[in-house]
Order: sequence, then structure tokens, then C-alpha cells
Amino acid sequence: GLADPLIVELPKGHFRLAFRERSPASRYNSPELRELWRPYLEDARPAVVSLGAPLFAKVEGNFFRDPVMNIWDKAQDSAGVKELEKALGGKAVAAYPYTGIGEASAAFELARLFLSANKDLNLVVSNGLTWEDIGRNNMIFVGPPKYNLQTRDLPVQMDFVVGHSRIVNQRPRSGEPPAYNETWSPDRTTLLEGHALISRLPGLHGTGYIMMLASTSTEGTRAAVEYVTRPDYATRLVNSLRGKDGALPKYFQAVVR
Repeated sequence: GLADPLIVELPKGHFRLAFRERSPASRYNSPELRELWRPYLEDARPAVVSLGAPLFAKVEGNFFRDPVMNIWDKAQDSAGVKELEKALGGKAVAAYPYTGIGEASAAFELARLFLSANKDLNLVVSNGLTWEDIGRNNMIFVGPPKYNLQTRDLPVQMDFVVGHSRIVNQRPRSGEPPAYNETWSPDRTTLLEGHALISRLPGLHGTGYIMMLASTSTEGTRAAVEYVTRPDYATRLVNSLRGKDGALPKYFQAVVR
């Protein structure tokens, strides 16, 4: 099977079996990775990635993106959209033609991980996701809530949420900051330090799982996925989450710098 760490071949013209390591399996072959993803890999429920797609206004073949414009019902009547319509002489419509480079590469890494474990992983663009989809699948949301609007309405209380340019700590404990902010270069062209949020939550109606891998930046989203797909990072994450009994909590949130 695809999860087997070795490939056995009989090369043409030879009479001796050849053994070689299966590279996808070896890349993801760590006990901590398997432990972290066991609920997804061993559950019979399908696994689905919701790829966060930002909202664009499309006017006469042109696409425009305002970082604070994420809900079309509000955006279509905004002054900015009305000015675009007037300037270009057309009616604006909602469009979701792009995703961030971090989100795209993150989906690729997740697909490689699941392939190595012989588990199917399906992909849906966030604006096409339904609540029925969320209810019947184990979900992985890639990208911030403003790109995955359904995550804003999940019936679960979270200690950490992705805000504008920061991860907000909604219930700070003693010694914890109320927020984890971005740090930029003086000219605001380079993100020097950011934070990502990794959340594993209960699925709808208490069945299945929801994983949220998000950040305030596309680079941060990629970092969140690297932390749960690379053995060295996953080992660090899992060991930091273990309880006194050595077990990994069923649900958790972790902020990564």
C-alpha cells in the first residue's frame, strides 16, 4: 500500500528484488506526526481541506481586492465599490479567483501527508463549502477566518482567534499577552515576525474533527501547516501539548511564532 515505507521492485533484466524507500512515506514517517493526525487518518469519515479564497470585486474583467472587504453583502454597497463601478462603467460582482501562495503550498503539503498515509484528502474552495459538508466530513480549514467565513460561526468557544494583524488571546492567563502582533520592516515591505494559530476543535454536533490552520499573513498560514506536516516541528508541537499523563489532548489551540 501507499503507506508502506518500502517499495519492492524487480528491475527489468534482473533476477534480484530491489528495495527502495518510499520518499513521501519517509518524509512524514514520525510517531509524533502519526499521533497528531491519527483522528483524521484512522477515522472512516472523509477528510476535506477548505482552501481559503479571499473576496474580490470584479468589474468589467478587472479584479480588485480590499483587505477589509470580506463579506459581499456589505461590500457591494460600500463607497469603494460604488467608486469602482462609476470609474469603470460596469456592475461589480463577487469573485473568488485567487488564493495566497501560502495557502496553495499548504494544501499541497497536506495532500502529500495524507497520500503517504494512504488516506484520501478532498479539496473545496471556501466559498463553495456548505454546512452539510462541514457536518459530514473531518475538516481542515486553511487560511484566516476572513477567507473561511464559516469558521466565524462555529459553535465552539476558542481561547485564541485570528484578528487584524494579530492573534488575539481572548482569555489571557497570568503572564500571557492579550495579543501576538506582527513585526514589519520600517518600510512595511517585509514581514519580520508573525504568528500562526493551530486549532483542533470538535466537529459539528460533537462528531468528527475540525482543524484550523491560519494566520494574519499568507506566509504565516504556510508556517502553520509546516508545523503540523514536518516531523521536526510536529515533534516540538506534540511534546509541548502533552498532558501529565503523556497523552495528547483531544482538542487544543497553539500559537506559533
